[in-house]
Amino acid sequence: HGIDSEPNVDRGDFLLCESTKLGRLDFWCEDTQQNTVAFDSIVGNPPYTRQEELSSRYKRRISEVLRLQYPSLKIPSTMGFHGYFMLRSLSYLRRDGGRLGFVTLRSWLDTDYGRVLQKLILQQTKVIAIVAPRIESWFADAQMLPCVLIVERCEDTDARETNIVKFVLLKERLENLFAQTDDDY
Repeated sequence: HGIDSEPNVDRGDFLLCESTKLGRLDFWCEDTQQNTVAFDSIVGNPPYTRQEELSSRYKRRISEVLRLQYPSLKIPSTMGFHGYFMLRSLSYLRRDGGRLGFVTLRSWLDTDYGRVLQKLILQQTKVIAIVAPRIESWFADAQMLPCVLIVERCEDTDARETNIVKFVLLKERLENLFAQTDDDY
């Protein structure tokens, strides 16, 4: 939940945004000044919280805030918390060239709610890479498989449409791919 802003590092609760360097930057804030903050890069691992675990009141608040940013977007009620984080984080990227890297559930790649995310990502960014494991979860307490998403904000429609995406399927366990040998020391 920390906010890192280069060259200064700011730590705090990303949702409540109890921040020391950026002031009160509420992640779900409706304040128009909120939109003046733009980051060159955002790296995150949003909570793996299922939509059933979010209160109706909280989901309504998040949806109201996202509707201000994306007025024509119909946000499915079945979207997990990671989807809300992806949408909101995209709004914080600087207009052109800002990069986002997320480790998140890969369910957004093949679900109904995921179509909303996919459409928005393709309308605003070049997808640099999607990396996913075939056989392991990466996190002991996660019940679903993750993926890494790397995108770059891009205003140029032609550049977005002709961009070549790197889809990487890891067939080995991470411990095997990154095993250290005596030569590493």
